[in-house]
Amino acid sequence: MQDKTLHTIIAIIAICCFVPGILQPMLHLDMTANIETQILDKNLKIMDTTHSIMGTLKELWQHQAIFAAILIFLFSIVNPIVKSVLFLTCLFTSDKKLHDRYLAFLGFVSKWSFADVLTVAILIAYLTAARNPESINEVISVMGLKFPIEITLPLVASFGAGFYWFTAFCLLSNASISIYMLGNKLQTVRSETNGS
Repeated sequence: MQDKTLHTIIAIIAICCFVPGILQPMLHLDMTANIETQILDKNLKIMDTTHSIMGTLKELWQHQAIFAAILIFLFSIVNPIVKSVLFLTCLFTSDKKLHDRYLAFLGFVSKWSFADVLTVAILIAYLTAARNPESINEVISVMGLKFPIEITLPLVASFGAGFYWFTAFCLLSNASISIYMLGNKLQTVRSETNGS
């Protein structure tokens, strides 16, 4: 039998990372238009937003994006909680048959994990937003006078603490479960080899 103490500690640390991971801001987006002309230099705030997973769920729900809110809730909140509870239950059950059933179901649930996909999606959003600013150069004509105008739209993205907490949860949880499942599989192979 595997030493379950290390797996238990890692699972508890992962759960401790999950809570701030869903409550704290994940991503901050800021866009300020810089408008420059010969007579005007103006900055206009277009967007300044920070979102956590729970904040995003609340906003989606309020804007009637129910399907998206339910999907994010199921795959980013419910699935990780179910996986964590199942894993801890698997670690502490003494019934071998029940243990193996929980472990098989854990393997199935792990395939539907959206937590790591969400983390990658946020990373992609960050990298997309961190690109070079868009710049528009136009000439405006007012009563026959031509004024060159340049508008720059830099979108600045930065990770919030929630991103790092949630990523830590994903890495710790997936690593602990994978190592435990691999160890369990190796034990089964050894038992079958010694038994035959």
